[in-house]
Amino acid sequence: MIPFNARIEGNNDIKNYADYLLKNAGEYVLTWIIEGAQKIIQKNFQLTTPACVREAIGSYRENNDWLGHFLDECCELGKAYQEKSGDFYTAYRNFCNVTGDYVRNSADFYTAIEQAGIVRFRNRQGRFVRGIRLTEKAILN
Repeated sequence: MIPFNARIEGNNDIKNYADYLLKNAGEYVLTWIIEGAQKIIQKNFQLTTPACVREAIGSYRENNDWLGHFLDECCELGKAYQEKSGDFYTAYRNFCNVTGDYVRNSADFYTAIEQAGIVRFRNRQGRFVRGIRLTEKAILN
């Protein structure tokens, strides 16, 4: 992921730019590609990720961490906590409706929480999630 923050307007907005480059600078682009390949070979195929790319990736992950957002806003963690599985998913759906976020189906939701280390279990009273509970805010939504 490479951030692209340039604004291309007016005469600088060239349609079919790849064709334009090939026609007007093809030999230079090819030279640039070859020089870049030689450099990466010399570095044993190791690249250093630029800080702006690391920051863009971190920002993207943070902005797209739908489960983390729900857990931060609506849940508390604790070894002794448990919550009914159905209530947990309902709170997630309600949270998405309030925030305008996309609602994942229950299979995707439960897969994500299990990948996050939240344990689901079943006993005689029903299905539960262990180590987490809904906050009062989540229950009121």
